[in-house]
Amino acid sequence: RQYEEEQGRFFEEAEQLERRYQPMFERELERRRDLVTKGKFKLGAPTTPPQPEFWYTVLTNHPTISQLLNKRDLAVLRYLRDVRISLLKEGAKGFKVSFEFDPNNPYLLDRVLEKEYLLYPKISMGQSVLREIRCRPERVSWKPMKDPSLVTYTRRYKNGTSTREVTTGQSFF
Repeated sequence: RQYEEEQGRFFEEAEQLERRYQPMFERELERRRDLVTKGKFKLGAPTTPPQPEFWYTVLTNHPTISQLLNKRDLAVLRYLRDVRISLLKEGAKGFKVSFEFDPNNPYLLDRVLEKEYLLYPKISMGQSVLREIRCRPERVSWKPMKDPSLVTYTRRYKNGTSTREVTTGQSFF
């Protein structure tokens, strides 16, 4: 019982500490965002060019996330321009991840996709348990025939005819 009480206090203090440092993190992340989207200039000349596929590179090289991606997801991620993480409102233990896409991308009607995650104050094997609880928009608005979770294939029959079929596959989105 005492262990559970101390663990509860630990999670409360950890959340307060995270909220206190969040504004500092935001300033640094804004600097990175400017560097990635605009590049770096010194005396009017570019010293670091913009990196339009920065997030594509980050996600495809991440050891866990890269395993969740299929070929169709990769095409969509080439248009990912920013990823932002923000804490949920006071009292809710979790965070929101916002994926911002190029407005001229050929895949999505929505420019921003958001996922919210709730951290349950339990420890499993020494770590907080993370569980996705909701995703907004509930349904991603894809442009026609651009949903990466839909797989189209042609089924050929012995009599020479064929049909086109669509099935739902796995997708990061």
